[in-house]
Amino acid sequence: MSWFGLLGPNPQYISVAVHCQAVKNYSIFDKYSDMALLLEFDGILDSVLTEAFKEDFKAAVGIVRWHDKWLLGLARNTDDDRAGKWVFPGGHLKRGESPEEAVVREVREETNIRCRAVGKPIQLSTKKGVAFIHCKVTSSDQRLENNHEFAALGWFKLADMKGLKLYHNVRQLIDRIK
Repeated sequence: MSWFGLLGPNPQYISVAVHCQAVKNYSIFDKYSDMALLLEFDGILDSVLTEAFKEDFKAAVGIVRWHDKWLLGLARNTDDDRAGKWVFPGGHLKRGESPEEAVVREVREETNIRCRAVGKPIQLSTKKGVAFIHCKVTSSDQRLENNHEFAALGWFKLADMKGLKLYHNVRQLIDRIK
């Protein structure tokens, strides 16, 4: 894949990436300073890529697990294809909020469950701008309380999900985390 295809048309990311690629192609390492320079540019490239993808997130969804059960809500107030289907809780990021911070906040607001993000965001090609994040419950003495976004909430084992009308990405996301 070309750097342009990876980073998109943003010139500041392309110039750093091209510069980093030029350093990576430099193969004469007869001095330690050359290796240090290469490692420095690798670090810059990593931070540029992380920042480039981080800015793309507009929403965060929590794939919340408690032992062998998954937290799902029956969506009711949506203007898309999620209405009437069992989905993971989540919502839009606030200004300055990371996907991990947003998912913890959204899960709490929508379900009353306190959790922590335990994985890096997963991106699906079918849901651009959405960070799907594996979360774990922080304590067992919590009660589900749904807000206006869900008609019902529940903890479901995989076997229990067979009878539910799941949103199309629920099983795919669980399979990626297991």
